[in-house]
Amino acid sequence: LDAFNSRKSATVVAFGASGSGKTFAVTGGAKQFSDRGLIPRSMSLVFEEIARRRHAGDAAKCEVRVRFYEVYKDQVLDLLAEKPAKVTVTEDGVKLSLSGMQARVVESESDAYFLLFQGDSNRHFESLPANPESSRGHTLFEMMLSFEDGSPDVCVSIVDLAAGRPQKTHAAIATAKSLAALEQAIKFALYKRGVASEQDGIRPEDVLSYPCSPLSLLLRNSLCSTVEHGVVALCTVLLEDQALGDSQEWLRFNCRG
Repeated sequence: LDAFNSRKSATVVAFGASGSGKTFAVTGGAKQFSDRGLIPRSMSLVFEEIARRRHAGDAAKCEVRVRFYEVYKDQVLDLLAEKPAKVTVTEDGVKLSLSGMQARVVESESDAYFLLFQGDSNRHFESLPANPESSRGHTLFEMMLSFEDGSPDVCVSIVDLAAGRPQKTHAAIATAKSLAALEQAIKFALYKRGVASEQDGIRPEDVLSYPCSPLSLLLRNSLCSTVEHGVVALCTVLLEDQALGDSQEWLRFNCRG
């Protein structure tokens, strides 16, 4: 609830081997309410806090807007568009612009749930031996809070990273490249913040410039923000013999980040 109390933005990044439960942790299961994931629980907290403040006599209005998009084959797609819509990502070193994407205003928790289900149905999935419904694109769900009292807007972002795979398809190659660029972006951000150095395995060539892949650009504000911005890494682990190698690699990815 720091979004309300301290006006702090936050980003949660979920990653791990295919089939380890990233999407379940982020979105939840469809069979019972207790299985809801981080996104539904975050939506509940936001609207519960709005209702609590209104009941306590806090007249300051808070507007909630939602964006839900996917990075698939190095293209950014608006998952809430009526028809598949590509989004152009540009940044000038200060501000990130998403041309072709609109944030949807939601008045209630049920409105937010509707958009979550709508966007989730437009995601790219593929059936794999280890996971019958494997995410093929990275997804970002954002709740943006605007306060009537004039304080800065805050954003709660929840990211579901697609796992890499050995196939040489366009989607698999794009996923691998975007994850490599994200690792470089994390090193760049840590170096610039002064919390990592060459002693931590960061080479000079790693921090010459920030990588320009769509995924890295979308996460730049989270990684390199000049204001306080919380970032939480959620690594899901699959403890099965055939997946241990992938799980170990993702844990190493976490340590490098």
